[in-house]
Amino acid sequence: MKPQLGTSQARLVRALVALLTPESEDMLTAAREPGGFVLEAIDTVPWATLTFAGEHHRLVCHVPAGRQTTVDSDALHLPGVMVAVRSAVWRVDGSVARLTLDVLTLRDPLTNVLR
Repeated sequence: MKPQLGTSQARLVRALVALLTPESEDMLTAAREPGGFVLEAIDTVPWATLTFAGEHHRLVCHVPAGRQTTVDSDALHLPGVMVAVRSAVWRVDGSVARLTLDVLTLRDPLTNVLR
């Protein structure tokens, strides 16, 4: 049985799937494709400073080698959420490109809502 993703985790993973497998219609299609997007691990904890609050995500996923692309705050767009990519490291091993991603999703400071 696969663990259920929280709402913010699911949105983040959907955005990654769209970025890394643009030809796929959705997450399930991308996961079923031979050598498609695979989420290996995701860890999410609350995160806050004096001015912002949100969640800190650390995740590892992989796609076929050759599909790696720049994963930064501009590329990883989540409507209504500020995204701060702290680090995105690709490692290619044969036919697999593995991404280790450290990212913050931040609530709108005016409404204090994480959408």
